[in-house]
Amino acid sequence: MAMEERSQRGSITLETAMVVPIFCGLFLMLNSLFFVVSTQQQVTHALIQAGNSLAMDTYLTESVESAGEQGTRFWGDLADMVIDIRNIFNPARGYYTDPTDWYTTGDDNVVRRRFQAYLTAGEGPGMESEANSILKGIGIVNGMSDIKITTKRDGGNMTITAEYELQYRLNPLFRGRIPMKQEMRVRLWGYDGS
Repeated sequence: MAMEERSQRGSITLETAMVVPIFCGLFLMLNSLFFVVSTQQQVTHALIQAGNSLAMDTYLTESVESAGEQGTRFWGDLADMVIDIRNIFNPARGYYTDPTDWYTTGDDNVVRRRFQAYLTAGEGPGMESEANSILKGIGIVNGMSDIKITTKRDGGNMTITAEYELQYRLNPLFRGRIPMKQEMRVRLWGYDGS
């Protein structure tokens, strides 16, 4: 009987030695999957917020008569005056609103700056380095320097694309990279594309 107990203990030890590494490997793979999804979610959130904000810039530029515009009668109404005064005293001007018609010139720097502002929930000169450290922290290779943000306008619609490489964590020698591409589309308010 003692021989049979030893045999069973040895069998349990062998089974455990085979199952535990498989279980640990599956757990690490699942953890890596959650890591990828979390990174995509953070980039998507910043893209959506930036896109919605950028869509409203066109309304401000196209529909609000500003005191500095050529060919206007100073202010169209009281709301136009309030918006102009707010823009003068707004220290975040350019990070969350931009009174220029960047959408006609194809200036992707405005889009990139707005993406950074929503990613970091901040503004100012240190915003790019903070965005860089956030992106590196969530696994984007080389942070802000390697993320490619482009826009494409089609009439009154705009598509914002973010392309980057994500460092794959479950890889021997930690050299695996996953190319990622995320897009979002918005309707530019008050702009017909002409």
